[in-house]
Amino acid sequence: MGRVNRPSRLARMALWAYPRAFRRAYGDEILRSTTDLRTHGGRSRGAVRWLVVTDVARTAPRMRLESLMDNHRALALTGVVTVAVLAAVVGSPVLLLLVAAMVAAMAMMLRRGDRPIVTDPASTSHWYRWVAAGAVGFAVGFVVLAVDGDELTSAGWTVWMLSWTAGLVLVLFGLVLVAGRYLHRRA
Repeated sequence: MGRVNRPSRLARMALWAYPRAFRRAYGDEILRSTTDLRTHGGRSRGAVRWLVVTDVARTAPRMRLESLMDNHRALALTGVVTVAVLAAVVGSPVLLLLVAAMVAAMAMMLRRGDRPIVTDPASTSHWYRWVAAGAVGFAVGFVVLAVDGDELTSAGWTVWMLSWTAGLVLVLFGLVLVAGRYLHRRA
């Protein structure tokens, strides 16, 4: 009897570059496909390896990033940690105030866990939280202006701009939710 082709070690290792959910759903199929390319497709071992490596290089990073973007808590934690590290490096009490405001905003947004944003009334009924988080961002900006005075320092200007930008984005998102809620009621 002839030798039975089985998935290469490279193909099995390459699966680890993909997110866990993808590996669970499609891992066996991918391994079977690489084996079929060799067995039934007439491809050489080197050609199959090249296909596996190029496919992983093209698709795995994007899928990992998409997987991370779906995890809202990880994104919120990353944002808070980034601002906290920046505050520690700069040593500005104004940046520490921004950290406190971001923690409060993230706590308001993530209190109920990861849920998709849709236009049904249950999901859009808490639009006011987003607007309140935006108001906190604007308030932080006003505090920076009051503390730093007329001539903003470099750190003060950065915090002021980031807080007002975050406030604007959060308020606009809240308004989008209100619009979605209103349009859903009219439909």
